[in-house]
Amino acid sequence: MRGFKNKALKAACAVFAFSYGVLGVMPSICSDKDSSGTALSGNITNSISEGCISSSFIKTASSFDSNSSNISGTSSNSAFAGNTKQFARSKASKGGEYNSWGVYTLGFNEFAPKLTDYTTTVKVAVIDCGVDMDHPFLKDRLTSDGYDFIDHDYYPNDKDGHGTHVAGIIADCTRGLNVQIMPIRVMSNNYAANCDISVGVEYAVNHGADVINLSLNGAPDIYREDAIQYAVDAGVVVVVSAGNEYDDVKNWGPAQLKDVIVVSNMDDEFYSAWDTNYGSTVDVCAPGVYVYSCWNDGAFEHLSGTSMSAPHISALAAMLLIENPSLTPAQVEKKIKSYAKDLGDDGWDKYYGHGYPDMSEVKVVVPEKVELSKKSAYIKVGKSVNLVYSIIPSDTTSDYVSFKSSNSNVATVSAKGKVKGIKAGKATITATTANGLTAKCTVTVTDDSNDKQ
Repeated sequence: MRGFKNKALKAACAVFAFSYGVLGVMPSICSDKDSSGTALSGNITNSISEGCISSSFIKTASSFDSNSSNISGTSSNSAFAGNTKQFARSKASKGGEYNSWGVYTLGFNEFAPKLTDYTTTVKVAVIDCGVDMDHPFLKDRLTSDGYDFIDHDYYPNDKDGHGTHVAGIIADCTRGLNVQIMPIRVMSNNYAANCDISVGVEYAVNHGADVINLSLNGAPDIYREDAIQYAVDAGVVVVVSAGNEYDDVKNWGPAQLKDVIVVSNMDDEFYSAWDTNYGSTVDVCAPGVYVYSCWNDGAFEHLSGTSMSAPHISALAAMLLIENPSLTPAQVEKKIKSYAKDLGDDGWDKYYGHGYPDMSEVKVVVPEKVELSKKSAYIKVGKSVNLVYSIIPSDTTSDYVSFKSSNSNVATVSAKGKVKGIKAGKATITATTANGLTAKCTVTVTDDSNDKQ
């Protein structure tokens, strides 16, 4: 397992684990909403990396109330100052084929079906309370490599409901697409040790996550933030909730970070939720008030909070990666912002960020054919040749191609199509688009200087 950039993490985790094991003392939760301290259940010692427990804790960013007349985050009568743009009530709030009204508001019901020809699989890690592993709506969307850092097994079943709700939103937004959810349980009773979150993030990266959803917040923590930076540096898109304290995000982590996508909360009238956090790192807003999604024991419930906003954007990040798998985290964030419809003050503002992404009219042109500049090539051992690909039609919105050699002992190929001869023999180089179209080149490698070039 690869380590964090900040090598102090594992040493600190080990010290905390030792202290917990010897003293049997559980640090109290660091939270403005609950200063009494609540112990996490189970043995916190981490069997995947080094055993750890942090002296600071983090909580989920949502609230639950089955009474629809009293949902935390409802903001129909509490719009922030400066919110002068007016919109008609979204048809999404009236329900339909999808569970979340956010699917309609963000135009995912129109965007996702345009991507069904793509064969790319994207893995979204939900680092949370786990997921209801047997939920009928989710069970076919879950990966087999999730992990439970609370009970230390490979069955990260949700005992709280929050992670199931978050995962349900992602699954709902990406129906019919190859988006898989990796459940990672680091929370119990909706709280978690920052160190467990850190190793959970590392685990997600090392097990192939393309997107990480963090619907949680707490006091800034150097080790948790270092783990998140490790994920971003590894090319993983990290989406986090802004939090629900009606406070500046600079006081809350990981929403204070700049290299992640920070999501604030809006209601179905396009007003900012009354309790959503705000500040300089808020990138976009998304539906998070009274969102209907999966719950434990195969049920469905309504929840409110930025915890519900973030997975809508995680789903969008996954969809963008389905079309163009080579996008970097920064490129994904830039694209999401480019699709945003402005809310609040003109341009970016601290409550709505750049606004909410509207994908309803986004154009998708699927590749129809891929060609290589050569169908055959001859090279000597140690020499190379460049294969250039072209995709038809030229205005395709997916220019991604992956290269693979049938025999890397004979010839290797780089991500950009540079083929190098290794030893005498033949190899087939295959270029594959994001929707599975292929083009091939037969490469003959020889150590005879008289062979064709």
